[in-house]
Amino acid sequence: VQEIKEMNNTVNNVDDLRSAMLKGGTIYVEPGIYDIPHDNPLLYSSYTTVIGKGEVILRLDLRADGYIMVRPKLSGLEGGYSICNVTFENIIFDGQNSGKQVGLFATCHSKYIKLNKCEFRNLNSPWHLIEINSSYDVELNSCVVSDYNYGVDDTKHRTEAVQLDFAGSYSQYPFDCLYDNTKCENIKFNSCKFERITTKVTGAIGTHTVTKEYMPDGVIIYNCSFYDVDICIYAPDFTNLICDKNRAVNVATFLVLYPSDNTGRCNCNVTNNYYDGRNRSKTISSMNGTPEGRFIFQLNYQNYLNNSEIIGNKVFNAYSHGIGITPNGTTVIGNTVRACGKHGIYIYGGNRSLVNGNVAQNNGNLDSANFHDIYVSIGGIGSVIDC
Repeated sequence: VQEIKEMNNTVNNVDDLRSAMLKGGTIYVEPGIYDIPHDNPLLYSSYTTVIGKGEVILRLDLRADGYIMVRPKLSGLEGGYSICNVTFENIIFDGQNSGKQVGLFATCHSKYIKLNKCEFRNLNSPWHLIEINSSYDVELNSCVVSDYNYGVDDTKHRTEAVQLDFAGSYSQYPFDCLYDNTKCENIKFNSCKFERITTKVTGAIGTHTVTKEYMPDGVIIYNCSFYDVDICIYAPDFTNLICDKNRAVNVATFLVLYPSDNTGRCNCNVTNNYYDGRNRSKTISSMNGTPEGRFIFQLNYQNYLNNSEIIGNKVFNAYSHGIGITPNGTTVIGNTVRACGKHGIYIYGGNRSLVNGNVAQNNGNLDSANFHDIYVSIGGIGSVIDC
């Protein structure tokens, strides 16, 4: 009975796939290349599962701007988290190196979305490989995100490969959407690979829409690998960010934080990660007007990084500081920081924080007279209290 049911829900062409995705249910897709017309993208509805039975490639149409190849079917009246229970598994989303304003996959006003063993690749665009907008409980499991604006001229606008955004306006999601400021919550990246991703002042994962009331809450990045990436995670004012057991090699900066006030909303647990910047493809030249490359970079040092834990990380060969923060109620414990260009661990003003049991050696390679293994200053806050 199961075999008959599976056969009846198997498709081998774009039209049947489109029709099946609107009806919902479990859909099996035969191996092949499926070219998706720009004027008729694939729309999915609730309670839909799409599974590739072999190498299934959904290929972007290169003829037009302003569309996302696969996205939810919304009328523009649905608010909150309306589309639900959607899974894509073993599907390759290919952008064919398009340079237009296009994207490969999007969520919006959605919840309980899973992307399992999918690949998102080949886009040279000011838009994103993946847009996660106004969504709750989204999982990327064992996915590959690669070749995003790789090698594009530095003057080009380059943004996130995976964007986490809220339903704020047409500029955030220019399709059928109710702009009710629904934000992203509980977004998980498990055992994913991010490779050959070029960004400018943002990350492979992150957001450039900084409106603190609607920043993502509960983002988990676990056991992922980053290779040949400028910035891995750009998390301005993210709340309850967890980065655990990730590996970043040939990377300029692993994590950028930007607390916009001292309410405590910006906090993170960064634990058991491995970072080596020695063979990074480039430094980031546009942050604070100087070349940068760090494991953790707190970009705004006028406010505190609050109630965070930076524990058990291995940090090697950062171009600039290894860990640079202005902490409040924060612990920096059991990290190994070696051979960074400036300070190994830099506390730039702080309050009620603990730096203990770290190994910091051979840092200050850019200027050993002025940079040290562990350094504390009063910073932009102007004080160090109870640290």
